[in-house]
Amino acid sequence: MLLMLPEGFPESMTSDYLEYSLWRAVQGVACQVSEVLATQSLLYAVGLGRWAIPTAAAINWVLKDGIGYLSKIMLSNFGRHFDVNPKGWRLFADLLENVVFGLEMCIPAFLQFFVFIGVVAEVSRSAASLV
Repeated sequence: MLLMLPEGFPESMTSDYLEYSLWRAVQGVACQVSEVLATQSLLYAVGLGRWAIPTAAAINWVLKDGIGYLSKIMLSNFGRHFDVNPKGWRLFADLLENVVFGLEMCIPAFLQFFVFIGVVAEVSRSAASLV
């Protein structure tokens, strides 16, 4: 447990650190739920039926491991630029993830762009995770 806390905690942190951490945890859970729903929408778009939820979780894991890691490697050179304004970049990354989830949920209406939207979504999600 102590390994997960910043060095010198609690003296090294501002008084709002605990509240910030709790809200980040809530945001993380909401992000995972949105990600599964977005993947489920993608699977419905390609014809999978009501059993898409377990499949969505499995395919989401594979996509995250495959395309996600490759794009993280390619984008990792830009990571040092986020140190200038970390809170601003974190907000931008969260907004980018939400836009990506919304885009994926709209795929059934734009089936002809399925592959393009899927690739853009994974690369965008990888960029957001660098922050």
